[in-house]
Amino acid sequence: MNAKRLITAQELAHWRAILLQLKPRTLEIFLLIAVDRFNSKQAASRLGVPAFWVRRHLLKAIEHIDQNPYVA
Repeated sequence: MNAKRLITAQELAHWRAILLQLKPRTLEIFLLIAVDRFNSKQAASRLGVPAFWVRRHLLKAIEHIDQNPYVA
């Protein structure tokens, strides 16, 4: 069963603020992969950069998100 939950406006504002702290290229890569469902090779091709570069920026984004959890 796929559990879904609603998020509050406060939680949404938190995640938006966290994402906007990322550098523009890191945010772009994160959104390509997390929202648009690109893999690292597809994102790299779209951006004209090496796949390892995409993975490095994705890791930075994930670390930043992980270091800033939402606390209700």
